[in-house]
Amino acid sequence: MHFFLTLLTIFVPITLTTTYMAYHRNLKNEILSLRTDGISYREIQRRLQCSKNTISYHCKKHDMVDTGMKRYPLTKEAKQQIANFCKENTSKVASKHFGYGLSTIKKYRKFQG
Repeated sequence: MHFFLTLLTIFVPITLTTTYMAYHRNLKNEILSLRTDGISYREIQRRLQCSKNTISYHCKKHDMVDTGMKRYPLTKEAKQQIANFCKENTSKVASKHFGYGLSTIKKYRKFQG
């Protein structure tokens, strides 16, 4: 019985505190609201003092992945150039050619603007 009470006092407060903090702060709604306003993950992280993983989790769950402002936004023409270049070259070659990260190239290689 003593062992059970020890476990109960160790695990229950942690679980209740964690759940209560997230609920109390209304974090999900704040994240979604800021994201709808076009605020970047980095800015949301700074404002709400939460991790980018938390922001990403809530945004992906509500299909709001690509609504924020980018640090270095690409023009429509640049996206089209990437798509045209990738028709004849690999993403890795395009990444070196344009100077963008591989994830950016993969994102726009099938762009149809």
